Amino acid sequence: MFVKDPVFGNIALTELEAKIIDTEEMQRLRHIKQTGFAYLVYPGAMHSRFEHSLGTMYISKEVAKGIGLEDEEAELLALAGLLHDIGHGPFSHTSDNLLKKYLNTNHEEIGKKIIKEGRIGEIIEKYGFSKEEVIEKLSGKSKGELVTASLGSDRLDYLLRDAHYTGAAYGVIDYQQIKSKITIYKNKLAIYEQGIAPAESLLLARYFMFTTVYYHHAVSIASQMFEKAADLALANGELEPEAYARMNDIEAFWNILHSKVSSGLAKRLLNRRLFKRIVYKDIKKGKTNREEIEERLINRAKLKYDEFIVFESKMRFIKEEGTPVLNRHKKKIGTIESLSSIIKTLKENEATRFIIASDRKNKRKILEAIKGQ
Repeated sequence: MFVKDPVFGNIALTELEAKIIDTEEMQRLRHIKQTGFAYLVYPGAMHSRFEHSLGTMYISKEVAKGIGLEDEEAELLALAGLLHDIGHGPFSHTSDNLLKKYLNTNHEEIGKKIIKEGRIGEIIEKYGFSKEEVIEKLSGKSKGELVTASLGSDRLDYLLRDAHYTGAAYGVIDYQQIKSKITIYKNKLAIYEQGIAPAESLLLARYFMFTTVYYHHAVSIASQMFEKAADLALANGELEPEAYARMNDIEAFWNILHSKVSSGLAKRLLNRRLFKRIVYKDIKKGKTNREEIEERLINRAKLKYDEFIVFESKMRFIKEEGTPVLNRHKKKIGTIESLSSIIKTLKENEATRFIIASDRKNKRKILEAIKGQ
């Protein structure tokens, strides 16, 4: 059985993979946008977590077999790739803060619970595999870094796929070259010395995709508008947190559109009447007092809570993983983070972006209200 993929062509499926793909939990991902609200800036970015999951499964299996892992372990890694995003909430990462606030969890833990307690785990075990081993690999253990690490299959797929659908050439990477230089060292993902340059190109691609797509100011503002709308509906009891976590984009948007407290923000999103930037600056050190600023906007500027957004956007491009670099004799010569001057430069340029957004008509009174902050 094959699935036709626009990035990788025909993706072969085992009977087990096909059974999992047909579950309700996997089909939900067809209706969760991979890049959240990026489609409001890049109209082609309508692709889903479902497609990304198939691509991550494909790369996981290719890399596993390329480095000589046994078929059973390659299949476990493929399953980890397929299921790594099964717990995502509506509009992908846009829901992360809400899952933390109302359920004290994240999409990774929700995904593990879905595998452990639901139909997917039963299917995995019916075909002779261990759901606990899949979950272990999802946690980055037992060679699971082939999926989860900075050079893992998850990142390789989403950079290629997001570049394809947004049309942003920044995410185009030399996938074949990177794949050929990946190996395993002490159960961790590692890369051969000759792969440093391709790995740097991947990390640069991620940097540019973050600055131009994922953290584009309009995308960030739309995401924050939705988050505030959903937060208001949850706080008002119009949405139940557990139910919200299981919704897809369509269900969640319909609920906030018909909410007593959130419909205004939802209608603005529906018609792309986004708030505009009033304050927009990078903060290298320290942080702003968001609660105090929101209080000033309500009490001094006389704005309603749904007439503005205040948020910090943390630009973090590099994980501190210590990815091993090996010479041709498979001896460790350092880490990619220590050997790459490009990565050191990227680390130095990480910052927190502070934004206040509202209607332009509110600009003067907002600036007056926050004077001295």
